Amino acid sequence: MKAHGVPWLIRHLNGELSLDEAAAGSIMDTRRYAKRQVTWFRNQMKDWPQVAPEEAQKALESQLLGLSSANLQAK
Repeated sequence: MKAHGVPWLIRHLNGELSLDEAAAGSIMDTRRYAKRQVTWFRNQMKDWPQVAPEEAQKALESQLLGLSSANLQAK
């Protein structure tokens, strides 16, 4: 299986690693995958604005309000 953490869990169940080592390896793989995703998105969507997580809800609400008012003006 290629799901995150499964190879590490299998190695633990086979007695090759302790549970702590398997968990650490799984966490490391997951973080690497997340970093690759962030890099891919950043390079694919260069014109998209970046928003800090604590400001995300406010930015989303602002965008949605702008879309709804644009729709009302178009009618």
